[in-house]
Amino acid sequence: MGRNLHGRSIAWGYFLLPIINQRAFLPFSFKELLMSKSTTYVGFRLPNDEHEKFTAKANKANMELTEFLREAILKNKTIIVKKEERSVDKQKLIFLYKKTSNNLNQLAKQIHTSNRAGTLSREKMNHAIASIENIMKLLEQGINDVN
Repeated sequence: MGRNLHGRSIAWGYFLLPIINQRAFLPFSFKELLMSKSTTYVGFRLPNDEHEKFTAKANKANMELTEFLREAILKNKTIIVKKEERSVDKQKLIFLYKKTSNNLNQLAKQIHTSNRAGTLSREKMNHAIASIENIMKLLEQGINDVN
């Protein structure tokens, strides 16, 4: 809690509102957003290059990134293409592929470590890495062959 000029206690949100609401593009007050129980956090990851592109477009539009994305998604006329639904078999295969690929990555790391330590020759290392790559390709083919 802070104190206003008249000595009365006020919530910090009231103190900050006049500063924050000077931005004309906000469709709602900051206080409403903070106090609202009907908001939901949505987060997702972007590759760095895509993030830079979105940020540049938002800056060009003189908007915050969140507001820019909200406007782009909700107000733009976009074509939505429904993704094909995965079968239960394909979902299970993808799950197993992820677990297996993690184990194969651990094997590859151990192979490189053994080579650096001198306990595994370069020729055997290359052969082992090639075998792991072949296994990965077979796994991917198996996933692509299932509906």
